[in-house]
Amino acid sequence: MLDLRLFDLLLTDVADDDLKRDISTQLGVQYLSESTPAQSEMKCNRGVVWGVNNRLFVPMSVGLDAEPVNVHFLVDTGAPVTYLCRKALRALGAAESDIQKDGFTWAMSVNGVNLKVIMSPLDKHFPDINLLGSDFLVTARCILTVNYVAKTCVVELGARHAP
Repeated sequence: MLDLRLFDLLLTDVADDDLKRDISTQLGVQYLSESTPAQSEMKCNRGVVWGVNNRLFVPMSVGLDAEPVNVHFLVDTGAPVTYLCRKALRALGAAESDIQKDGFTWAMSVNGVNLKVIMSPLDKHFPDINLLGSDFLVTARCILTVNYVAKTCVVELGARHAP
């Protein structure tokens, strides 16, 4: 069985401040702001290609027990699961006692798709970053489109067939 806590990603060019400032500005959505019902039901999430390493970021509405919030995810097709950082988990109302448990998983709704997520490991290169993993992309039947010229990307949920 795969130990999800062992996954790592060399990510030295993105920090929490980037999510709050530059990436929020480019996406037009404030990081960890309250999500509207329309945002929660979006099936076509528009994102950006950000930074010198051309990272793909998309905003998604994530809900746990409290009101859903807008979470900026780094799209990582190589990540086996979806990870949320501590700050996002706290904004979602996750119990602090659960946040302290290494490898704990939460059942959440990501843009209306039920998914189990794990906390971004503190001892890896992405403790403050949220990763949208291949589990979401497969479960939500996504089509990922990237335009490196326009510096945009789109995650389309619910594809019925191959394009």
